[in-house]
Amino acid sequence: MIHLKSTKHQFICNTLAKRNTDHISLEWETDLDFLELLATNKILIPFLLNAPTNPAVSNDQQEKINIQDQKLNAYFSELEAIYELLDKHHIPTILLENGALAREGNADPRLFSFGDFDLLISIDHLEIVDKLMLNYNYRLHSMSEGRKEYKCTVDQWELRFNFQTELVARKFVAIGSTPSFTSLLARSKQLPASRVRILGPEDFLFQLCIHNASHAYIRKPGILLHLDIYWFLQYAEINWPLFLDNLQKHKCKTQAYIALAIPHALFGLPIPDPIYKKLQISALKESRISSLLNQSDLFEPDEQKFSNLNYLYLLLLLADDTSSLLGMFFPNRAWMEARHPIQSSWQLPFYHFKRFLVLFNRRLLG
Repeated sequence: MIHLKSTKHQFICNTLAKRNTDHISLEWETDLDFLELLATNKILIPFLLNAPTNPAVSNDQQEKINIQDQKLNAYFSELEAIYELLDKHHIPTILLENGALAREGNADPRLFSFGDFDLLISIDHLEIVDKLMLNYNYRLHSMSEGRKEYKCTVDQWELRFNFQTELVARKFVAIGSTPSFTSLLARSKQLPASRVRILGPEDFLFQLCIHNASHAYIRKPGILLHLDIYWFLQYAEINWPLFLDNLQKHKCKTQAYIALAIPHALFGLPIPDPIYKKLQISALKESRISSLLNQSDLFEPDEQKFSNLNYLYLLLLLADDTSSLLGMFFPNRAWMEARHPIQSSWQLPFYHFKRFLVLFNRRLLG
């Protein structure tokens, strides 16, 4: 699915998956280009934590690990404070993505590189959350289509809280429908000794897969997207038939298959064979998607990955059927009216076109 470009890339993947690296001769401890490659992809600390020669970790590298510990403690403390604030105003909130993976703590939190928390709320609560965050000395960083981002300095580190009203914010992937906030909340779970709620395991995997697809699998943050899925499935107990039913219901089997196939190839992601076979898409579609993804380097997160036409072609290939393809470009009127200042029917085509341009440029270049 993804062809690694060099021996160094294979060494990184094997190390992160704790697979044997004896067959690869690499003096990584003194290879400055290699260490820079790790830093550029924000996987230096995960690599050091899994490196085959831990005693060789330098004092400077150990200090980076120690700083990561301190930063996470500050982040988690602030997260609990924000949850307490929201709870006081009866605003149910679900923590998403790698922030949720780190806070859940089943995998070493230091594995995850992030500077923000993504929080799912009901669209009905977006305005009151805005007032609460501004009164709590956060400043509005940006806003777009049912999502607002707030920034503050916590101790010495900048931290951002992103409140979104969709399971995957600012998405430009073909989803026929999305689970309601009410249903996601009902299946969510509260973490022990914490106010924080995270998605139930099947919804969590569903969200990670669609989030991965929304970044076109190889765009920034690159390999971190696939590591999130890999580390999550190291400990998560998934009801696979339920997960498959969700994919069929929401018409995103293709997106999820690619999101699982890449870490399966890179890290040996554990997926039961019968499930993997049911997930598989046509060989022709898989070949065409693979060809598009392999035109760029997964380990070059800042490069532009696609031409306009190739990106559009990828989006078309990710659609399961015609209805999901139409849903990608033309969400229904109720969805649009909840997120755009539409006053009459004649404005709807304008906002559809505006949304297309904004998302296309963001997903192509961002």
